[in-house]
Amino acid sequence: MSSNLGPRKSALNGRTLNAKDATFGWLRHEADQRNPHGKKTVVCIMDGETKLWNKQQEMFPEAVGVLDIFHVMEHLWPCVHRFEKENTPEAFRLFEKQFRRILEGRIGRVIGAFRQMAVKRKLKPGALEKLEEHLAYFENNRDRMKYDEYLKQGFPIGSGVVEGACRNLVKDRMERTGMRWRPAGAQAILDLRAAYLNDDWSAFYKYLIRSEQKRLYPNRHRLIKSFQSPI
Repeated sequence: MSSNLGPRKSALNGRTLNAKDATFGWLRHEADQRNPHGKKTVVCIMDGETKLWNKQQEMFPEAVGVLDIFHVMEHLWPCVHRFEKENTPEAFRLFEKQFRRILEGRIGRVIGAFRQMAVKRKLKPGALEKLEEHLAYFENNRDRMKYDEYLKQGFPIGSGVVEGACRNLVKDRMERTGMRWRPAGAQAILDLRAAYLNDDWSAFYKYLIRSEQKRLYPNRHRLIKSFQSPI
């Protein structure tokens, strides 16, 4: 399960809908359907927003919480750029070194290393304040950054695959210029697009023909037999 829900509300059929409540409610329903006996491990991958993790504790207390590694990278690069210029070999080397430590589960070493560098290089107050903002993000999410353990157990650590699929399945088709959708029409298009992207179009089309024949001509097979019978 992955989520990147911002603090916003949406409208559905004229009524206000809380995105977090609606999404977590749907996810809970899906998880109960797919894992009715609770034997499978549930992994929740999200960014560092406190409200999201509070919602996870409420709706999925059994889940393993994982801080999305892509969001970690978004906070690691600004730390690097406090000390090295962008797009330089030095910046890439520093990023690689600290990122490797993060994947090894040594987030404390990463935080300590940047703070030591800040002292040695006498970072200016403004730059130091910005650095501490990103380090605080790591501090607040340390319990969800045990990437060495997650990788050993085969857990996913990033939502890139899910977000890429959502973009390919939904956004590229549904958010073109001027498009507006009602739920029923949107769901129909998404069902068709999923069949197409999964290379199931031929099988779907055959199924559609059989279904329509049964609906329009419920006595078709009886008629065919009557025409085939000798007079």
